[in-house]
Amino acid sequence: IVWHSRDLVALKPIGGWLGRRAERIVAISETVHAHLAGEIGSSQRLVTVMNGIDVVGLRARSRGATRPCSYPEDTIVLATLGQMVPWKRQDVFLEAAAQVAKACPRARFLVVGDVPPGGDPAIRDQLMARAAAPDLAGRVTFTGRCEDVARLLPWIDGVVHPATREPFGRIVAEAMALECPVIATKSGGPAEIIADPRHGILIESASAPAFATAMLELAGNQDLRRQLAMAGRQRIERDFDVRRVAQSVASIYDDVTGGK
Repeated sequence: IVWHSRDLVALKPIGGWLGRRAERIVAISETVHAHLAGEIGSSQRLVTVMNGIDVVGLRARSRGATRPCSYPEDTIVLATLGQMVPWKRQDVFLEAAAQVAKACPRARFLVVGDVPPGGDPAIRDQLMARAAAPDLAGRVTFTGRCEDVARLLPWIDGVVHPATREPFGRIVAEAMALECPVIATKSGGPAEIIADPRHGILIESASAPAFATAMLELAGNQDLRRQLAMAGRQRIERDFDVRRVAQSVASIYDDVTGGK
């Protein structure tokens, strides 16, 4: 038994039972690794293989991407992408956006994603009501579910990810791979992906004022956007390419099976 764990979920009492029977337990981040160690009461069989990104395929799909919104050329577009669940904290993004809007009239904001199956539609309603308030009216676009972020990311000036309970943060890695600067909460998987200030901007907590400050810095500094874009891309190419991840997973299976 090889158990791949990709989320932060409560596993007791079954976690300990399964943990004793698995030859290896593969976590997609150190954050998930630490969570599992607490759930199963041991870390002896736990290994971490960070999630992989198909960088080549992502870039191929991104070619020719155009802005779906009729924004002026000098518009600064800041976006948050992800399912509408409480811990993604799109509410923090909108509160920060309201502060940014006051100081940066050319900024526009995207909320990409929707309520997942079985989720609470009230979350969407609350976000849309907030975006309709006078300080944000006409500045926020809700795209709904996006089937391929590679068609969006190339023309976004910054991805804002205020999630507070993120096991990995695929959108963070995908944005970096496509040279889109990222601002994220300093917790969970994103803090592992953005391992250096050159890779992106990390905020200590999901604080709207702190995110607003970082968003304004990004919006007003083209050189910073360019530097983060280049360093972020290099980070993903070096450490998160799916082929390298596949080799790591294959070596685990070879070890467990004796190469058979």
